[in-house]
Amino acid sequence: MKLPSTWKDLIGLICPKDYGLFEEVNLAAEDPAGYFEEYQQELSERGIDNAAEVSVWLALIDGLLSRRCLVEVDKQAGAQDLVSALSELSVCRESRLELGPIGELGSKGTVLLADASKLLEKHDLSIGVMELDSDSWPIVVVAKASLLRARDIAAKLSHEIIVP
Repeated sequence: MKLPSTWKDLIGLICPKDYGLFEEVNLAAEDPAGYFEEYQQELSERGIDNAAEVSVWLALIDGLLSRRCLVEVDKQAGAQDLVSALSELSVCRESRLELGPIGELGSKGTVLLADASKLLEKHDLSIGVMELDSDSWPIVVVAKASLLRARDIAAKLSHEIIVP
C-alpha cells in the first residue's frame, strides 16, 4: 500500500529539510518485512520482534528520532532532563535557542511540557507530543503554525499529535 501524500505533508512540517524520510516511512507501509529487516535493531529495542508489528506511525517516529527532529523524554523527567533532550533537536541547535529558562521550571509531567512550550512561543516554536504507547514522550519542536497543521494532518491519518 503506497502512502497518501498527506504523510509527505506531515513529514515536511515536522522535518522540512529531509527528503528521504518519506521513502523510509513508505517502506514500512509497502513492505513491512523489508522495513523490519532494514531496521531490526531499532525495532528490537522497542520490543518489536516481527514484521507484523511494524507500523507506519512508529516508522515515522523512529525516522524523526534518527534525524534529530524528535527526541524521546521519560514521562518522569524533570526540567533539566527536558532541556538536555531539547538541546539535541536540530531546530534548537540551528536556531541556537537559549533553553536555560526551561531548566528553571519547577513543574513536572504534562505541566512541564506546557510551561516549556509557552517559553518557546516567543521564538514562534511549540512542543508537540506524538502519540505512542510508551513510558516516554516522543517530542517535536516546530513552528507553532506548522505544529497545528501537523496535528490536523495526523488526526486525518488516525493518529495524534498533542499540543500541551
